[in-house]
Amino acid sequence: HFFNIPFVVVNTLWASPHRNLIDLDLWYAMVFALSYIWFYLLILDRIGAHLYPVFSPRTYMALVTWSMLLIGYFLSFQQWRKIIEEGVWRTYIQNAIDPLFKP
Repeated sequence: HFFNIPFVVVNTLWASPHRNLIDLDLWYAMVFALSYIWFYLLILDRIGAHLYPVFSPRTYMALVTWSMLLIGYFLSFQQWRKIIEEGVWRTYIQNAIDPLFKP
């Protein structure tokens, strides 16, 4: 997962056509997260595949970690929406790339 993050950032901020995030994007992300939580609880946890022990319903921290995951999705969405809409990324990318091409 660690190596996916830089690729996503570059793709979102530089390579992709510019598109502002809309509320439907957050809805899709939340549906995906909730679907995975249910898949983990109803299938993986029952067969003993404990990939993420903190998400196990047997721990006292399960509700906290599930809540933190969904709050993290929401806050990340808000932050990326702000970065993309304000065009902050254009200045950052331009300042990072320009020196590479100057003689």
